[in-house]
Amino acid sequence: MVRVIPKPGDLIQVVQSEWYALKDGEWLRVCERPGWVTSDEQIYVAPRFKVRTFWGPDSGPPDGFKPERMSTSGGPFRTVPMDEFEGLEYGGTGIDDFWHWVDYPRAGGGMERRVSVGIWRCQLLIDQYHRRCQEFATGGGR
Repeated sequence: MVRVIPKPGDLIQVVQSEWYALKDGEWLRVCERPGWVTSDEQIYVAPRFKVRTFWGPDSGPPDGFKPERMSTSGGPFRTVPMDEFEGLEYGGTGIDDFWHWVDYPRAGGGMERRVSVGIWRCQLLIDQYHRRCQEFATGGGR
């Protein structure tokens, strides 16, 4: 089955980026969905190597029974409308790093976890705010 929208945990390699926080060729992490994100129209992302993501149950390691949740820290973050990903294509799966609690939440109580995630590639990440600023700077927005 072909996936049509990245889900939380997936990675997107951006060939060309207009967003100030992401250089050309870098990766985005698709983060957990905050309440304001419309699931079919937007995704919440952050530069992959500027964030760290918890993915596991509230205590102990993932065991297939306890519900798991995702929480990403770091940033910057951005809510991106799906139409700002030009040339977005699904490329299969890969492995990425997350963390979970060894037993219960406490300082130093985390453990690394490797998870299979979806891998996407985007030719151009558009930033409408950046485009409006450029237009204004060149006199087109006056």
